[in-house]
Amino acid sequence: MIDQLFSKNMHLHTERKGSYFPKNSINEISQRYNFAMVYCDKQNILEIGPGTGFASKKIVECSNSYLAIEYSSENVELFKLNYPNDVILEGDFTKNSKTISQNYGRFDCIISMANIYYFNIHNYLESCNNVIKKNGYLIFCTSNKLNNDFTKGEFTQEYYNLEELKLLLNKYGYETEFYGAFKANDHESKPIIKFMKILIRNILTKNLIVQIKKLFGFLKELPKEIDHSKNNTSKLFKITCNKESVPFKIIYCSAKKV
Repeated sequence: MIDQLFSKNMHLHTERKGSYFPKNSINEISQRYNFAMVYCDKQNILEIGPGTGFASKKIVECSNSYLAIEYSSENVELFKLNYPNDVILEGDFTKNSKTISQNYGRFDCIISMANIYYFNIHNYLESCNNVIKKNGYLIFCTSNKLNNDFTKGEFTQEYYNLEELKLLLNKYGYETEFYGAFKANDHESKPIIKFMKILIRNILTKNLIVQIKKLFGFLKELPKEIDHSKNNTSKLFKITCNKESVPFKIIYCSAKKV
């Protein structure tokens, strides 16, 4: 049984056509799926939390088989409209992983973009182990909590730094590689800038902040679909420790099940 209020809130915060997100979001979304594409060609794919499938098209098209699971019922309805021939399940991945394995077998690759912080990490990794093949890949990205521009997202449970993630993934039987993306600008990294952002959020209502951001061009309307070839995605830098990760807003991980 899903939480209907949480389902609606997740839908409101899902990147989809016609919604407004920070102007760099289109580049971030594009990069997520360009990164995942490396592991998806002719593979059996499980995507956790695809939202409405706004950026999943290339993954769906290149995979041998594709299955998705999404918590928000509103997102599931739109996903089915966008991909009528593909299967999406509605529900909490951590409560359905064994059933998924029984009904669909195990997967070569699990894609879980910008959502691991909504889960209890131990339940999440145990669930991944229920559905992934040996030598399969878990591919995900997460906001970097060590970056000076980091802000905790609404409804999230916990964030982990690179070294914490490495220990957790090793514990659950994964070999890992990490990459950093989107270096923060110097002015964004200054503590006074972060303080001002927090102050504004505490003084103004959420709706007023959104309207101001739209007015000054900080938010942009997302297009009908992503043209990956036109987006200016950031270069990825291989990183191995917390110190190397600090300048980057986003951390990517490729985790091989051994």
